[in-house]
Amino acid sequence: MTTTRLDDVVISSLLERTNTADFFQLLYLESDPLLALAYTELFLPEVTAYRGAYFRTAILDAETIDKWFERSDIKIDQIERVCNQIELGYLFGGGQAPQQITLRLANEIARGWRAWLPKLCARDVDVIVSMDDAGSPIVTFCTAHER
Repeated sequence: MTTTRLDDVVISSLLERTNTADFFQLLYLESDPLLALAYTELFLPEVTAYRGAYFRTAILDAETIDKWFERSDIKIDQIERVCNQIELGYLFGGGQAPQQITLRLANEIARGWRAWLPKLCARDVDVIVSMDDAGSPIVTFCTAHER
């Protein structure tokens, strides 16, 4: 028995518009090595330890993070979650991508992070997928636990 998920139907529809049968065929037709390299940062991000926490190296801005640490009402795990988040609706076309696609992508990113980040951080990592107020998926992580 084959189960078809709603996002599979949407993905098939989008692939049909590109005259491709699957993702690999799409890659052969639309490949860009620089873009592929950029996507590795999305799925397998480099991280940097800073002030007892871990942050995606691509977004590490010590001055901004230091301002978060100056606030006494915010815990370190909250700082990590805010600073490490990726808002997929914003990243992909300002909310124009179908929600089913961005939600599936958020879950695939989370799956990669759950396997990858504990190896880099040498500690437990909480990976969270949530939705913003506009219904766009957000994926983030934290390694600190209310310290």
